[in-house]
Amino acid sequence: MHLLRGFLILPLLSAVVAAEQIPAGQIVVNTSSPSGPISPLIYGVGIEWIERGNGLLNASGSLRADVVALLKPLSIPVIRFPGGIFADYYKWPDGVGPVSSRPLRLNPISNEWERNDFGTDELIDLCRTLGSEALITANFGTGDLSLALGWQRYFQTRGFPAKYWEIGNEIYLTESRIPSSIPGNDARIFKTTTQYAGALRNWTQALRAQDPTVLVGAIGGLYNVSAEHRDWLNVLLSTAPNAFDFLAVHNSFAPVINDGYDLTNPSVRTQVYRAMFSQAAYTADDLGMIRRALASAGSTQRIAITEHFPLFGGSPDASRMLALIDQSRTMGSALFTASLFHSYIRQNVWMANYNLVLSQWFGAFITDTPSGLVKTPTYHVYDLFRNHFGTTQVAVAASGPTFNSAQIGGVAARTGVPCLDVVAATDAAGKVYLSVINRSTSAIAIKLTIPRVTTGSVAEVRTLTGMALEAINGPNLSATTMRAAIAPVKTAWTMPASGIYLFPGSSLTIMKW
Repeated sequence: MHLLRGFLILPLLSAVVAAEQIPAGQIVVNTSSPSGPISPLIYGVGIEWIERGNGLLNASGSLRADVVALLKPLSIPVIRFPGGIFADYYKWPDGVGPVSSRPLRLNPISNEWERNDFGTDELIDLCRTLGSEALITANFGTGDLSLALGWQRYFQTRGFPAKYWEIGNEIYLTESRIPSSIPGNDARIFKTTTQYAGALRNWTQALRAQDPTVLVGAIGGLYNVSAEHRDWLNVLLSTAPNAFDFLAVHNSFAPVINDGYDLTNPSVRTQVYRAMFSQAAYTADDLGMIRRALASAGSTQRIAITEHFPLFGGSPDASRMLALIDQSRTMGSALFTASLFHSYIRQNVWMANYNLVLSQWFGAFITDTPSGLVKTPTYHVYDLFRNHFGTTQVAVAASGPTFNSAQIGGVAARTGVPCLDVVAATDAAGKVYLSVINRSTSAIAIKLTIPRVTTGSVAEVRTLTGMALEAINGPNLSATTMRAAIAPVKTAWTMPASGIYLFPGSSLTIMKW
């Protein structure tokens, strides 16, 4: 049997096949060593105001029922709005009242004129429909405090107070020139580090004065800053160490290769995906350093990753651009997102927001195609963690094969990256959960040791896998991806005396006892 081409039946045969394997490693779960609750807010998303909310509205201006039907099962806890870079140009009054009377505004990145069809009223409608809270990214670039306070009051008059506020998007990445390295992060929204840190306390106090229950986030980070903001976090923590409730960090974009790599070459694609997987470890390292910086400043604020995405970059060449976009919709990109979840769980991240929920192009939860909506592999990753994983992290130790990754795009080289990435959890009912990502394209046999799970114990198993890392659901945009039918397969597995389970290649497996 070809283990990759036969991926749909692999979970059904794993117990039989594993009995003949010599384990390549082991996984040991310690349910008596809990390390705290897993924050449900890490399963949040982001939506932009442009393009009718990334296509969330139908021709009549209402929420699309077909999209809502696919989003509801994910129980999305928090929605970030009005976008990343777009937030620091956004004037919220443009997005309220009758759509026909809303003004046209220039998209700061595409330089095209757009009407704010998806504004605050539409966001509130979506949040109420999905049962989500709102994370509002206030305009610190072209806006001011009075604009933010007026927006907060508008939410209150609508009977939907915005619970979370983030002061600016990526001011620490702006440059005092036009054009900038990152389109939009230019002189139009540039502020110095001291300008931001000095204003933060006033913004936080004013927002809290209107609603004492709000949680306010400052923006910052260590490595992901422009040359003009190298000391951003140090200045922020020395100026206003306790003037915010959470720190918003953007350290989870990868691999950012742009058009420097030939993605039609299978060996190059493998190198790119290995580098992307290793970025999850760099993210964890960075979070650890940020926590130490907070602690040394006497600050105990929570950490939020308010944007994350499998970002492959851009290209002026149309065909290469399509290939880069295509990669963000693959099984490999879904495993990258799952790897980030594992890092966030281990690092006790409080909130995280994936971009985006819907897109015709990029690797959102749902691909909007002319022939209908398509669930991407990443959609299924969210479903598995949101609906089929535990709520309290417990200790787990794992050993197995590793790989080395080269310096690729925006990711540094790394040695000894585990092929298997593992987290474990329990829930209030005493169930035990194991999440295993196999980032190798080959199946790996592993011996499992789990308290209370003995020979003959039956696990509920959900497996998400594809024929290759470049496999996607739905129509592809380039020859660098392959179409497949990727969806979780639910099976039951009886623990054999050997305790060995065969994890399929390129897979996410969630087991429950």
